[in-house]
Amino acid sequence: MMLEQAELHRYQRHFPVIGVEGQMKLKQAKVLCVGAGGLGCPALQYLAASGVGQLGIMDADHIELHNLQRQILFNQSDIGRNKAQVIKERLLASNPHITVRVYQEFLTRENASASIQEYDIVLDATDNYQARYLLNEVCRLLKKPLVSASIYQFDAQVSVFNYKNGPCYQCLYPEPPPSSLTPNCALGGVLGVLPGVAGTIQATETIKIILDMGDVLSGKLLCMDLLLMRFNQFDIEKQHCSQHPIVHFTATQPQLTNQYQNINASKLSQLLAKDNESIKLIDVRESYERDICHIGGLHIPLGELHEAIQQLAKDQAIIVYCKSGGRSAKACDSLIEAGFVKVTNLEGGILSWIETVDNSLIRY
Repeated sequence: MMLEQAELHRYQRHFPVIGVEGQMKLKQAKVLCVGAGGLGCPALQYLAASGVGQLGIMDADHIELHNLQRQILFNQSDIGRNKAQVIKERLLASNPHITVRVYQEFLTRENASASIQEYDIVLDATDNYQARYLLNEVCRLLKKPLVSASIYQFDAQVSVFNYKNGPCYQCLYPEPPPSSLTPNCALGGVLGVLPGVAGTIQATETIKIILDMGDVLSGKLLCMDLLLMRFNQFDIEKQHCSQHPIVHFTATQPQLTNQYQNINASKLSQLLAKDNESIKLIDVRESYERDICHIGGLHIPLGELHEAIQQLAKDQAIIVYCKSGGRSAKACDSLIEAGFVKVTNLEGGILSWIETVDNSLIRY
């Protein structure tokens, strides 16, 4: 495979930066973008302009008027058409030296492996947890780097998973939050330029992976707040990825009968304001999560709780929290089994606290 004369002229500004060899690597690369909305539009536009040779676009969604506020490859006349197909037309019109394959379908367990295995790198430009966990699971099994981004209002997060034996998505988020706390752009909104910033960073990380250059966001979570124009980076600790359970989503979640009590964030805030001396607040998240945000209390990661139980008084009032309430519920079960009698779980975890008590904390 050689660069044509027209390509040499087109990419000439690249050569002082990445060389002709680097441009050849881009031309030979195969990248799949799952999601053709706010994140996918800028990411794909820059990957195509940069000369990534083979692009795949997966999305069954159709363009609506409200998409035009942020999905910059579409215009008024595109309303009603498939997003992936329209993006293909725009990319080829911009750069005829690349190939683009369209999958007019949503990601499912039935099509994920067959689609992903044909590509070198996968971009997660989706907007739902079902797709994110499935992408992580399949990319982990197939050893494909996963360049992930998420957006909400003024905030965005970007990271690279499954890269050179680095952490996967479940190392950062062991379980999804409850549906009641899932960020929703339709209700909460999103600043129109935010996906442009995050999607461009996804394209940047993808190019760095292809070229094997620079410091890739593997084992790092980049958090952006465009309202305050703050960028923070946090370490992600790698877990035993092969031991992560498969996450299944159902229409309804069964209600479990527990011996511990539940408390919501508002009531906990009031309780702590009145009396925080007799209450033992325990954070069972991982250290990197604690570094991002916390509401105080004793820090005992869930995996270390068994050894730390001996240090706690069994008759003391204990309130446990995690990110979204799942791990803290497991911790409460363990404490009850060990003989503790005053155990309470923070419903919705620190995400609920951010939503209802203190939205100055960093959402992750």
